[in-house]
Amino acid sequence: MNSVAVPDCPGCVALQAQLDAQAEVLAALRQEIAALQARLDRDSSDSSKPPASGHPHATPKHPKSPGKKTGRKRGGQPGHPGTTRALVPLEATTAVVPCVPTTCCCCAEELPTEAAATDPEPLREQVWELPPLQWEITEYQRHARTCHRCGRRTWGERPQEAPEGCLGFRAQAALALLTGGVQLSRRSALTLAQELLGLRLSLGTLSRVEATLTAALAGPYAEVARAVAAAPVVYCDESPWREPGQKPWLWSASTGDRPGASLFRIAASRATEAFRALLAPNPKQIKVTDRYAVYVHALTEAEHGVCWAHLAREFLHWSTRLGEAGTVGRWLVAETEKLFGHWHTFREGRIDRATLTERLEPVRWAVHTALRWGAGRRIPQLSGLCKNLLAREETLWTFVRVEGVEPTNNTAERAVRPGVLWRKSSLFTQSERGREYVARMLTVRTTLRRHGGNLLEFLTEALGQHQAGEPPPRLLPAGA
Repeated sequence: MNSVAVPDCPGCVALQAQLDAQAEVLAALRQEIAALQARLDRDSSDSSKPPASGHPHATPKHPKSPGKKTGRKRGGQPGHPGTTRALVPLEATTAVVPCVPTTCCCCAEELPTEAAATDPEPLREQVWELPPLQWEITEYQRHARTCHRCGRRTWGERPQEAPEGCLGFRAQAALALLTGGVQLSRRSALTLAQELLGLRLSLGTLSRVEATLTAALAGPYAEVARAVAAAPVVYCDESPWREPGQKPWLWSASTGDRPGASLFRIAASRATEAFRALLAPNPKQIKVTDRYAVYVHALTEAEHGVCWAHLAREFLHWSTRLGEAGTVGRWLVAETEKLFGHWHTFREGRIDRATLTERLEPVRWAVHTALRWGAGRRIPQLSGLCKNLLAREETLWTFVRVEGVEPTNNTAERAVRPGVLWRKSSLFTQSERGREYVARMLTVRTTLRRHGGNLLEFLTEALGQHQAGEPPPRLLPAGA
C-alpha cells in the first residue's frame, strides 16, 4: 500500500502516520502468509526430501502434466515382441518327454512313428518345477568311553568342521538371506521356512543364527571399512532407524564403482560424532552429501561436495512461488537444467573434461548472480538458503574441480534404500548386537550385489570358514 499525499495539517499528519503503520503491518502479514503457504505446499515431490519419503497416497501440490493421452492401456501392448526364458542345454534337463503326433491334423491319416528327412527339428519347450525339499540330515553320535585307570567317562566331540547347533551353514545362510537379504520380518521368515522349506524354528534359534553370522562377518565388514576409508570419493547419507525408547540413525558411506563398496553403521543419534564414527578424518577424501548441518560443520569446503539433486528439488519448490521467490527459483531451475545437460553430455563421452569446465563456467556465474540477488532480498527462508549456499559456494562445484566426483548423491541414496525397506518390514532392533547384525548384513549385501555376487553362497562360505577358524572370504574383487 502506497502512502497517500494529504495536506499539511495535524489531523492529516496523524492520518498519514496511521496509513503508514497499516501498510507496514500489511506487508509483514503478506510475508508471513507467503512463508506459511510455502510450508504448507512443501512435499517430497518438489522439496529437498528424497521422493521415497513422501506418503504413497498423498496428492502432489504441483502435479506433473499427464501428457498426451494415447487411448492405450498400461503395460505391454498386444503384438509387442516379448521375451522368453532361455532354454538350458539338453543335458541339464531332468527328463525329456517326446510328444510325437499319431494322426494327421488335417485328414486324420495315421502318421509314421519315425521322422522323415524333411521333418524339422522338434519345438523345445521347458517347464521348471520345484521339487519337494529333501533335507540332508547328519546325525553326530557322540559315544562315551570310560577310562580303565581313573574311571572317568569321556564323550566324543563333533568334528571341528561341523556346524554348531541344529542347522548347517547353508541353512543358516538361507535364514539370514530371508531377513537381511530380502528384508522379511523375523516372523515372516520363520513362516516361509516352515511352509516352503519344511523347517520349524523358533525366534530364539533365528536370533542365535544372527549372532553367529554377526561374528562371521566381522572380517568382511572390516574389509569394506578399510576400502571406504581409503577411497578418494565417498557418498554419504543417513536414514532413521527404529529401536524401543531410542531414536537411532542408519548411516552409510559408499564409494564409486571402484572399489564399489558400501559401509553401514547404526548410531544412537544423528549428531556430528555419529558421522565421524562412520568415517575416519581424511581431508584428502571428498565426501558428497546433502546440505544437512552435520556435514557442513564436520567437513571443510575442500573435502565437501553438495548434491545437486537435492538442490534441484529445492529450487523447483521455490519456482512455484509468486513474486521474487518465484523469480529466483525459476532462474536457478533453468541453470540447474543446463548444468545436468552438460554433465550428461560429458558422461556420454561426447565432450572431454576441459570442455565440460568451459561450458559450466557461464552456468556457475549465473547461479552465483541468482544467489547474490536472492540473498539481498528479504524473502523468508529463500534468502537464508541463498546466503548459506554462498557461504560454501565452492562445495557446489567440487564435481568440476575434482575428477571422479559425481554432481549428485544418488549413489548413497540407492545404497541406503535396502536399509529403509528393512526398517519398515522388521519393526526394530533391541540391542547393540542387533545393530551390528543389521550394519554388517547391509554392508555385505549391498557391496556384494554391486559386484554381481551371490549372497547365499558368500554367507555359507563365511560361516564355514569362521567355524574352522580360517580367514573369511574376500568380499571385494582382487585389485578393487
